[in-house]
Amino acid sequence: MAKKIIYLALAAMFALSAGTAMAMPLDFTGDFRLQGRVYDDTTSGNGAVTDKRSFFQFRARLMFNGQLDKDTAFFGRISSRNNVGSPAMSANDSTKTTEFDWYGIKGKLDDWNYSLGRQAVTLGQGSILGTGADASGVTNHFDGVKLTKKLGDYNVNVIGGKTTNVLTYIPDSDAAQWYGLDVSKQLSKKVQAGLAFASAKQDNAATDSRKYFAVNTTIQATPNIGFSGEYTRSNADINNTAYFVASTYSWDKNSFTVQYNNVEYNGVDKVAGSISPYAYSYSTNNLWTGDSKYSGFTYAYNRTIRDNLSFHAVYMNLKADGRTGADKNFASGLVWSF
Repeated sequence: MAKKIIYLALAAMFALSAGTAMAMPLDFTGDFRLQGRVYDDTTSGNGAVTDKRSFFQFRARLMFNGQLDKDTAFFGRISSRNNVGSPAMSANDSTKTTEFDWYGIKGKLDDWNYSLGRQAVTLGQGSILGTGADASGVTNHFDGVKLTKKLGDYNVNVIGGKTTNVLTYIPDSDAAQWYGLDVSKQLSKKVQAGLAFASAKQDNAATDSRKYFAVNTTIQATPNIGFSGEYTRSNADINNTAYFVASTYSWDKNSFTVQYNNVEYNGVDKVAGSISPYAYSYSTNNLWTGDSKYSGFTYAYNRTIRDNLSFHAVYMNLKADGRTGADKNFASGLVWSF
């Protein structure tokens, strides 16, 4: 019923835009991605299943914005993706789906910028909460409010709401309540630092909430070389830390990034954390057991071919503690934007 109401509201807005003297302007953007993927997951032990496959995936997204008044606008996004050449649609390769996945109102209220609705959110550099990107068979969005403000030299970001599909620290949980904030400051022309905090709790659960804390930094060492990293810790009793460090070299219309992850099982949320194995769109998810961690490198190359066309290639080589083999995956493709 909720989706029907949303579709009817969207249709009404389009009709208003097209058929009245007080026309509501709509701005449209979007992209189309063709990506090839190769899975070479030889991880074994503790129930892991070897996974060797290759396939293509199409993804199309249409995003729109409409100005309601000088301080208020609505936004939305329709997304569709489909695998081609894969023998089975499984959670590990982002199954076929079409959905109206973002919608809401955004604007300014006094000194605060706000966004209310279904959307993507990030705290800090995303380790403890980063939703909205392609994940490994998981469609995870955020339903709630996002507030941002500049307080002197500090950038403040506050969020409150629910994630739509979360495997939190409680196995097989449903949607989870999330509250959090991050604060960052530009320390110099080359260095930025930040702190982040989040609290997550499964709906209608008596279990205490899980708390996450993070500290991060971004350093632009030279015009071509940058570094970033984030360290996260939760209030779990064991296996409660995670971190990543990354370096990016940029030249002309190219960039190359090397990132190292070291993630313990309770250090980040299983889905909502952007360095969880589940958060990768091309991971086969044999990297975690109940008391373990994974570590390894991700290599990413990006090239802007022209204003509306880009190329990317990503290679992952990750290993789980207590398991033999490795999860090696490669993804490459083109993105057309408009």
